[in-house]
Amino acid sequence: MTDEQLSPPEAAPAATSPAAPGWCGGGWWRWEIYTLLGLLLLVAVLLSSLWVWSGTDGSLAQALRWGQPYLPKDALQVDELTGSIRGGGDAKRLRWSQDGLTVEVTDAHYRWNPLALLDRTLSLSALTAREIRVDDQRVPSGEPSSGPPPPLQLPLAIDVKHFATERLELVHPSPFVAENVAGSYRFSGRAHELEITSVRSFDGEYHARLKLTNTDDPQLTATLGGTVLTPAAEGLARVPLAVQARIDGPLREMQAKAEVQTQPAAGEADTGQQLGATLSARITPWGAQPLPEARAVFERLDVARFWPAGPATQLAGELDLAPVPASGEQAAGWAVKAGLRNGSPGPWDTKRLPLERVQAEATWQDGLATVKQLVADLAGGTLTTRGSWSNRPAAVNQRAQAATNSGANSDSGRWHLDTEIRGVNPVAGTDTDTILDIAARQEALAFLVPDHLAARLRIHVHRGRPASRHDQ
Repeated sequence: MTDEQLSPPEAAPAATSPAAPGWCGGGWWRWEIYTLLGLLLLVAVLLSSLWVWSGTDGSLAQALRWGQPYLPKDALQVDELTGSIRGGGDAKRLRWSQDGLTVEVTDAHYRWNPLALLDRTLSLSALTAREIRVDDQRVPSGEPSSGPPPPLQLPLAIDVKHFATERLELVHPSPFVAENVAGSYRFSGRAHELEITSVRSFDGEYHARLKLTNTDDPQLTATLGGTVLTPAAEGLARVPLAVQARIDGPLREMQAKAEVQTQPAAGEADTGQQLGATLSARITPWGAQPLPEARAVFERLDVARFWPAGPATQLAGELDLAPVPASGEQAAGWAVKAGLRNGSPGPWDTKRLPLERVQAEATWQDGLATVKQLVADLAGGTLTTRGSWSNRPAAVNQRAQAATNSGANSDSGRWHLDTEIRGVNPVAGTDTDTILDIAARQEALAFLVPDHLAARLRIHVHRGRPASRHDQ
């Protein structure tokens, strides 16, 4: 036998069976994708259903019912609520009350853009009400604030494109009513911006714009303009006053300036002789003196336009208020300087004011008002006076008098004046001239001077000639 015949046959290669489908073949990721797509589809369906539902009428009332258990008991009351969450809603009456604060809103209405939330903005296109009434009966607690409030931290910006109410009433603690209020508000996180396009209050119509930075030391920029009518008086037309004001600076110490000018009344020609006034002030809301400095300058003031029984005048003048620093036991106070001129003096019985000029200096410090000097040129003569008034206890007045040698009176709640009148002719222009010389000091004649005014009067009447000066 040959070798080929003796060698065993070679084994045939084993057949390779195809891989069984399953996790070992790498197809498992398809199941994860299908699961994820299914979940996303489910979420999309739920969100779509929620979006559709939020746009149906009644969804707003249903959402309020769901949220009611999470609010303080009986804090929120809403009557006749209609509308949808997405489209906006209306309520006949809305009332919020908690811890002494009550807010009532009548005929409330809102519209908003929910898609703006994607841009982290709460955007309301309209927020209106027929009437808003606020009653704050909360008892103040703790110490008063020593500075501006901290910055407002909100996760969203706020954009109210239009708000309005026909009537806004604050009942307590300070009664206040405004009508036809309209404007817009925006909070960007960096600043508050408020614009009042119209408001009626105090017999006037106004508009304003305000910007307050949202920082630890907030900066304020505010402008105000408008027209206000003078108080009604019998026999006189109400005079419109045009007002322009501006406030700038840190909230702790602001600078304010205002300009006031009368305008011709209805049917009245513009003579160019209208009242003009300029006022400026430094305001420190949290300081020991909230109004440490102020100045007022005015011209062409006709008293008869504001007071029917008053005289016709052409007054011009200025008033300055300056701080007086604290010293020893004396608290900080104010010093006042005033000057007044009358361009058309005349006898009182001809509806004129017999006053030509007044200059005055006074101080107010720690409950003591001191008239350092007041000099007036009137009716052809002069009046000079000085004195003081105090609301402090007598013992405190006596200590202050001894410490300062100021001659301040020691009686509380009474004026003490030292007055001299020379050459005054109270009936100038009539057939008989009467010229008065008066020296007035303490211990008044009871039948001439009220109890709260302490003075001693000596009256000398001279007819037809000027009076000579008398010793006090």
